[in-house]
Amino acid sequence: MNMASVTEKKRRKQAVPSFLVYEEMDGKPIYRKGYREVLAKTKTFEEIMGSSVLQALIISAVAGYIKQQLPKKYAVVFGEAGLHLAKGSNLANDIAVYEKKDILNPLSENYFNVAAQLVIEVDIKAETGQFATENDYIFEKTTKMLNFGIPKVIWITTQSRKLMVAGPGKDWIVADWSREVELMEGLRLNLEELLKEEGVL
Repeated sequence: MNMASVTEKKRRKQAVPSFLVYEEMDGKPIYRKGYREVLAKTKTFEEIMGSSVLQALIISAVAGYIKQQLPKKYAVVFGEAGLHLAKGSNLANDIAVYEKKDILNPLSENYFNVAAQLVIEVDIKAETGQFATENDYIFEKTTKMLNFGIPKVIWITTQSRKLMVAGPGKDWIVADWSREVELMEGLRLNLEELLKEEGVL
């Protein structure tokens, strides 16, 4: 690769505005899926920033179900809640369950900086080109959250209709939506049944 190409790549990288950054891992920006189209002006930022209808309905249904089942000592947050792991490592969570006692400053305008009791992600909303595969992004993000102290991370995929359940020191499992999985102690979910009850499926 010649120096002109390297310079052009650096220029393009620097030209990406901060509002297109979705997450950071180890000081490296991870851009929103579709950011290239925004830079090329073939899409607007508004067109890439939101969830699809199905993603939004799943997030709403699952968050509502969890909130209904858990006691008031828990806070169920959703809508890309920010999670600060360390300097240069900031993630976005579709659904996160916190014990309220762990949230020391509820009026804070910063990201959450304590481990949630549960995180649920619905599909990939990041551009994963810097990873070998989309699965590598999922594995890296999940591992970082588990290492931070989150005891369970669950991914919901809409195209394949699969669940991935991950916990520290355990084999990660992949299951169909129709399989009942444990979210937290005493709290289980059959996603397919829930979405049928909600009229989504």
